[in-house]
Amino acid sequence: MREELDSDELQVMERWKVKEKEMDDLLDEVNKNLDLLNEQLIVAGDKIGENAEMIAELQTQAAQLDDKFTSTNKRLKDTIKRFRSPSKLCMDACLVILIIVLLGILVRQIIQLTK
Repeated sequence: MREELDSDELQVMERWKVKEKEMDDLLDEVNKNLDLLNEQLIVAGDKIGENAEMIAELQTQAAQLDDKFTSTNKRLKDTIKRFRSPSKLCMDACLVILIIVLLGILVRQIIQLTK
């Protein structure tokens, strides 16, 4: 068997080594880009987790506010029913007088400002 390579075989071997180096360099570049992408995805995942926590907290606060508004609205309706019933005509008269007095004060202040 012969142990020496002829010139054509040497050229093929050299081209093979060059192509192999080019592929190695290209694969190294792909690996670097994949590492960078992985880091960016980890950061994005962390941000998504933080945002999910904030959204959950906001939902809890919104639910609490909704409960407060509902109970306040119910109490306000009960209060209005109690004071606006037909037997509370005196309260209606007092409210009308109060509104007239407040309008008088407002008109007086406007007149003084225009002088």
